[in-house]
Amino acid sequence: MYEISVDYSFASGHALRGYKGKCENVHGHNYKVRVTVAGEKLNSTGLLMDFIDLRTAVKELAEPLDHRF
Repeated sequence: MYEISVDYSFASGHALRGYKGKCENVHGHNYKVRVTVAGEKLNSTGLLMDFIDLRTAVKELAEPLDHRF
């Protein structure tokens, strides 16, 4: 079994409306996502998947969440 992983980090904000405390105010959190692809065979060039393709896919999914409320 072969595996490759990529990490992506982003920051996002929110507020807990109706909560009595500091978290009722707008505040942010940092997130880290790791995506792992697994497979039993490598392609003809010895890759499970091209890292660039995997990074691009993860970025396209996570980027709309970055610096959003």
